[in-house]
Amino acid sequence: MFPARIVRIIPAGFYFKAELECGFPLDAFITGRSVEEMGLNEGTEVFASFKATAIHSIRKK
Repeated sequence: MFPARIVRIIPAGFYFKAELECGFPLDAFITGRSVEEMGLNEGTEVFASFKATAIHSIRKK
């Protein structure tokens, strides 16, 4: 689990992409319903948690 702050929330089709800052940049894809129910906004402090099998690493150029 990583403490994080939501930097930006961007619509991405059926989901929303939440750009997080938790000592390193981390993107999370969440449903619109979750955004509403959790009251997520830019600047909201959250904890990022995920299953190890759900990770996609992308090489930075």
